[in-house]
Amino acid sequence: MAGPGGESVTSRLRRYLDGRDKDGRPRVERLAQKIAELALSGDIQAIRLVMDRMEGKVTARTETETLGVTTVRVVYEDQAIDSTGTG
Repeated sequence: MAGPGGESVTSRLRRYLDGRDKDGRPRVERLAQKIAELALSGDIQAIRLVMDRMEGKVTARTETETLGVTTVRVVYEDQAIDSTGTG
């Protein structure tokens, strides 16, 4: 999706994050630190983001068996972790 001037929002965001703050610190470093801090404080969305980036997104496993004329499809999904971490 292009914004004003024909440049995509993704392009603008990448360019901004590639820059540095007034103190000389890379903006992308500041972003990574904030996400990590949120995850460590228990923010479930930040935890998912970190895990997806570090471990890769979890995909559902499926098995399909044909028994005569009936097809049975079993879908395995990982149990979601709630904010208490108990599942």
